Amino acid sequence: MSTENSRYLSNLRRAEALLAAYQAGDTEAIAHVTERHPRGKEPEFIPTLLDTRLIVSADEVKPKRLQLEVLKKQAKRLFKYWRLGDKVTLERVSAMHPRASTLHPESARLADAQLVIARELGLPSWPQLKAHIEALEISRNALSRSDRAVDTAIGTLHIRGGSDIEKALPKAGLRGEFLNILEAYVTGPLRGGADGDFDAFLNARARFLVQTYPDITGNDTQAFQRVLDGLRQDQSKLSDVSKDHRELCLWFEHDTHDQLTLAMVLERLSRQSLEIPVKLVSPDRFPGVGHFLGLGMLQDDPEALRLLWQQRQPVTPDQIAMGARVWRAVCAGIPTKLYAMAQESNPPLTHMPRALRWHLEMLPNAGNGLSSVERRTLEILNCDGPMSAGALFSLHNYEADPLPTLGDLTWYSIAQGLFEADTPAIDYHITTPDAPLLQRGTLSITAFGKAMLAGQANWLKENTIERWVGGVRIRGGQKNWCWDPGEGPVFL
Repeated sequence: MSTENSRYLSNLRRAEALLAAYQAGDTEAIAHVTERHPRGKEPEFIPTLLDTRLIVSADEVKPKRLQLEVLKKQAKRLFKYWRLGDKVTLERVSAMHPRASTLHPESARLADAQLVIARELGLPSWPQLKAHIEALEISRNALSRSDRAVDTAIGTLHIRGGSDIEKALPKAGLRGEFLNILEAYVTGPLRGGADGDFDAFLNARARFLVQTYPDITGNDTQAFQRVLDGLRQDQSKLSDVSKDHRELCLWFEHDTHDQLTLAMVLERLSRQSLEIPVKLVSPDRFPGVGHFLGLGMLQDDPEALRLLWQQRQPVTPDQIAMGARVWRAVCAGIPTKLYAMAQESNPPLTHMPRALRWHLEMLPNAGNGLSSVERRTLEILNCDGPMSAGALFSLHNYEADPLPTLGDLTWYSIAQGLFEADTPAIDYHITTPDAPLLQRGTLSITAFGKAMLAGQANWLKENTIERWVGGVRIRGGQKNWCWDPGEGPVFL
């Protein structure tokens, strides 16, 4: 399978080992599969390689509570097996130790094993890992006191593109008002979103959201007006953030969904005279999470959220200016300015270039006409065979996507186009129509889908589709802005 990272192969090896251990009767492996698989406790359940792959990939995104004494024991055990030349241990060392190529097992020290453990957990050194654990303990102790320490978040307006941490913030002692920007700018039309009078933009977004997500928005005659009213209300709150607040805290991680929403918020802030400080929480990792997908992973760890809030950074004028530039470029009908910003080194908004490249790769590929999400989705089916939409989303999000960005319904809206097209790339065999949306049947790749992956067919030439990448309109059978991995956006 061709993916942008090595996570697929690493998880595959671990999944094969877990399945082999389960089949050999290993009690630890059996207990792990039984506990972690949704059907693991059913008497007739017999795991397949796909089942253990889903378990392994999900394990990587499960936050671990870090305990220093436990980590010390893990380092000693790693050191022992490193000295013995254990193959799996040597692979861990090779992946994490900066001097792995020249450091022989017999010359390794316990400090080297501790360094490997720290780097596996997302920190550059053992002392920094210890400091992080101590900071979490201080945060935990503060929250355990009856007064929840001094709650300096009262009067703060917390802004986020989602509701995942809304209920968790008060548990972290952060009781300010919460504004959820309930949007997904990674799909649908954005043209006009940077205009001075953007009511037409909000109308277009409301129509798109109602048509794309009827299970969320409703499909009755009042759905459009409800959604439009909600979008207008969000924008109204953003128009004068200084009113009734003493600080603004923006919670946006590194993925494209969050970074585009952050750009929109900063563009709106650039239009007003700010009279209160603006702070930003924008992590791309968190120690104890092997594969960090976002802040929502920490919703059950109030001390972690409080620690991140304590580490928030002031938003600078340069960052506001960059966010405004990005949003205007995202909403434009030509992607060349956006591509230039995706190439910037040391930008004011650190995570923005990578997020913009992910966005640009949603343009149709110059060769086969597929977006990067469509291509990865087909690659998984081509490699691993038929599976449910839920399993397919998990493998795409946890393994194949180099910058996990999409929620399950947003991904499904993209995959849906692959099996509802005139010439489909996916066959969808529905077996249980009344089941949850992502569990209703089995998806498999068609011969046409295989031909596109082989570079022998083009998605846009065979289908009369229409979709948007920000402000760029994509239509089948016409010339379009496409993505060339070597040259960037090209008009073909």
